[in-house]
Amino acid sequence: MRITILLAFLAIAIVACAPVEQPIQAPSPEELPTVPDAEEPAEETSNDEDTMDEDHSGMEGSEQTMDPSEMSDDVEVVFEVSGVNFAFIIDGERNPDMVVNQGDRVRVEFTSDSGVHDWVVDEFGSTEIVQTGGSTFVEFVADQAGTFEYYCTVGSHRQQGMRGNFIVQ
Repeated sequence: MRITILLAFLAIAIVACAPVEQPIQAPSPEELPTVPDAEEPAEETSNDEDTMDEDHSGMEGSEQTMDPSEMSDDVEVVFEVSGVNFAFIIDGERNPDMVVNQGDRVRVEFTSDSGVHDWVVDEFGSTEIVQTGGSTFVEFVADQAGTFEYYCTVGSHRQQGMRGNFIVQ
């Protein structure tokens, strides 16, 4: 009985001495940092190859792995890729060629619509493995010209056709 009373007293003392959490207050509008509008570059981006070539002059020789905060504000090529059973889907097409220009800053936004998958190009990077409904992304600079294979590393997905060509012109 004494032990029970002692434990109860100890529990009350611990709770009484615990710090009280203060409610988090949102910063006032004056305290918020100013951030440039992220939509503006996307509106200026064109899929026209001539425009893309002009935007990348002088970018040859950039570092292969770059911290996204170090990447320039030049054109960003975004691919929305979905993983399904033994295929990648981009714009409704199964395992299409993904084509970029050398020097392009590339972002692959990957979502698994069915199963557990990832997206990998050995020479440039990879996403995390995600389950159905999960999403992740990878960013890199396509600084090497050539044709590279993109694929899924999970199980035998690559061998069963979950792969395609990533082409840097």
